Amino acid sequence: MDERGQASMTITEIRRTDRDYLSRRTDLNLVYNIWGRFVLRELSYPVVWLLLKLRISANQATVIGAAIGLVGCGLLASGGYGLMVAGAALVNVWALIDYADGQVARWNNASSNFGRFLDNLTDTAMGALVFLG
Repeated sequence: MDERGQASMTITEIRRTDRDYLSRRTDLNLVYNIWGRFVLRELSYPVVWLLLKLRISANQATVIGAAIGLVGCGLLASGGYGLMVAGAALVNVWALIDYADGQVARWNNASSNFGRFLDNLTDTAMGALVFLG
């Protein structure tokens, strides 16, 4: 048991909890994209575990991810091949953290309207900035 009275979480428990959550959602289009569904979502489970261990909130994760994504977009706009590859990698790190932040909120029972707004705002901004980059 941890200090919150919960059993210590494992990556397997995080994966199971997320899959249970997704199976109950009827409003989600779960065929969003192959990269997100089969790569980023699977890679997000260890990231969720790390964020929980470091006590980083979902909103903090959203802001950290957005900062990483902004740097990635700037590198994409640089025009140099190596910098563009680094930018693409950082944009994928943002996307990975974006998959993790909602899971952190649900795990901590800390979902909020502000968190959803912040997540949607950063998703929309990053979607536009990637194309501008």
